[in-house]
Amino acid sequence: MAQFLTDCASFSNSQGERLVPIIGMQSTRSFKTLPEDFKRAVSSVYNEFFTRQTDLWSQTAVQRLSPWINATGMLVCGEDLGMVPACTCQVLRQLRIFCLRVQLFSTTQHPNEYDYLTVITTSTHDTPVLRCGPKTTTCRARRAKKAMR
Repeated sequence: MAQFLTDCASFSNSQGERLVPIIGMQSTRSFKTLPEDFKRAVSSVYNEFFTRQTDLWSQTAVQRLSPWINATGMLVCGEDLGMVPACTCQVLRQLRIFCLRVQLFSTTQHPNEYDYLTVITTSTHDTPVLRCGPKTTTCRARRAKKAMR
């Protein structure tokens, strides 16, 4: 149990008063060794925690982003990389914010498969550009480049 707590949770303050599940805890070795009934219970807490955070994120995003959008005539793009709440696309559509997708990180391989309000790029400031060639470009980037021909 101690290993599970080390691998799958963190504490939100120095007194350790609040247990916070770590993203992807179901894929850890210690989670997989837990009894099935305990896995279900812990997964339920995990899902509730991130669902509650999703609702908070949605409300906060609309509240905080609306003034920024209304203050400019510029095109606003939201880079939704990493683990993002399930409501991200809905909130971005509601606020008419374009999604910025990095094709290297996307599960969608062909530009025709992206949502209409999506700006697609092949790289970011911290990834290799396609023209660097096969030695520095990942296999996924090469596949994406090939698909666009």
